[in-house]
Amino acid sequence: LSRLAEADAAPIAAIILSVPCLVLVIGCVNAANLLLVRASRRSREIALRLALGASRLRLVRQLVIESLILAIGAALLALPMAWSGLQFVAAFMMIPTPLDGTVVAGVLVTTFLTALGFGLVPAFQATRQHPSAALGTSPAGSGGTHSQSRVRRVLVAGQVALALGLLAVAFQLTSALDSLAEPPGTDPNRLLLASFDLEQLRFSSAESDAFYAALLDGASWLPRVEAAGLSSRNLARSWTFDPANAVVVDPGNGPVGGITVSGSAGGDYFKVVGLDLIQGREFVAADRRDIPEVAILTERLASQLFENTNGAALGRNLHVKTPFRGAVEADLRIVGIVKSPVGLSGKEVPAIFFPSPFPSPIQHGTARTLHLRSAGPAAALAAAIRDLVTQLNPQVPILKLATLDQTIRADILLQRMLARAAALLG
Repeated sequence: LSRLAEADAAPIAAIILSVPCLVLVIGCVNAANLLLVRASRRSREIALRLALGASRLRLVRQLVIESLILAIGAALLALPMAWSGLQFVAAFMMIPTPLDGTVVAGVLVTTFLTALGFGLVPAFQATRQHPSAALGTSPAGSGGTHSQSRVRRVLVAGQVALALGLLAVAFQLTSALDSLAEPPGTDPNRLLLASFDLEQLRFSSAESDAFYAALLDGASWLPRVEAAGLSSRNLARSWTFDPANAVVVDPGNGPVGGITVSGSAGGDYFKVVGLDLIQGREFVAADRRDIPEVAILTERLASQLFENTNGAALGRNLHVKTPFRGAVEADLRIVGIVKSPVGLSGKEVPAIFFPSPFPSPIQHGTARTLHLRSAGPAAALAAAIRDLVTQLNPQVPILKLATLDQTIRADILLQRMLARAAALLG
């Protein structure tokens, strides 16, 4: 599980770190340009030192040391600013961001490398001219050699290009996040999600089933509720690939890995999420077992698994297992085909549903999410759900109660902050 978490966090960390790295490059290019301008203003001084016998290496060393002192001063100012920024972020979200010795050492190493890399260019440019050429110019009109001017123009162009690139990245990221908050084919304001987990209450399997059955029945009779369903996965994450919630499926002609398990589907779950039944039947109470024996596939997955049989998937058998140590296996019969959901990327999702949660060695099966489709704004049902849960069992906590729109926006809060920070820094 830890390896899965690290693999899942790596691309997120790479995206987040790319923004400050790009800002660092822009700042370094700007500093290099300013150092080059300053060096051009000192051209007569440098030429006089060269004429008096100073070696070019000694002058380059002096200019690099000046750049290093400037960078160290910036680092000393940046550390307290970074600490203040972390305190501000910690007030809004629980993210482990310690400012320890390793981070400080990394800052100092980065400071040294950037000062060395971006200080050498102005140093070499300032010391490459002949002393007689520099001594023949007037101090007031000295703007550097044509070569220095050309380098400065290149640096300015590079800085502007990087800044515009950062703005473009921020715009693309913001547009993508806006589309994530509005999943196609579903009105997120008409769906209410209530998440539960009975593991801490030490309910038996029978007690858990009884509570969820009563919850589903009571929610179905609430005013303005068009449909109610239960699933082991939150709809906001049902159409996204999760390594911890994937299975390997073998239709008889070879295993297919990485299939999304969209969770169990109880009650009118397919009606709630807008997936019409194309062939076969939905799940019934007799299908619910500790290890499922039947499954319902999306149309996309059925055609993917049985592409050489004209899509005749109904009634066929599948062998399913989890891809972890201590894998759980089951032989299933396909009893239904439903319309393929459209994922947040805009493409149809190949997914599989079970009548009860598929056992997993890394997840427990007592968690459920109640999905309600309302005739109007779903947020108005929140108070009724709280009252219903209190009537059934006041000890059961509601882990999360929000509309689909609120859930998705909360899930992408960090990405939204990153996009806005990128735009601001650009």
